[in-house]
Amino acid sequence: MRDDARLIKGYTGENTLPVVTEDDFHAFLAAVGSKHEVTRDERVLSYEIKIDDDPVQVWTTYVFYAGTQFSHCGVDAFQLVRDASGWKILNFTDTRRTKNCR
Repeated sequence: MRDDARLIKGYTGENTLPVVTEDDFHAFLAAVGSKHEVTRDERVLSYEIKIDDDPVQVWTTYVFYAGTQFSHCGVDAFQLVRDASGWKILNFTDTRRTKNCR
């Protein structure tokens, strides 16, 4: 990933208004890469990849489980760019909801 990569989360808040937050991408990767008491299982249901020379957009739908218990579902969207050292994640955006999941 690029040093300036961004992590954006979008979801509906308790008051049914949309919420958009930006989190630290490096902290997110550290959390994902560390051991947890309960197994975290994000299952990709489908994906679509759009390429136009160097920019790439990846769109995946997923469901997330904590152990065997359903937690949430949503979409992960990645934007990648290529520089002299190869492909890098520029942006990662995800949505989260507990209703209308597959």
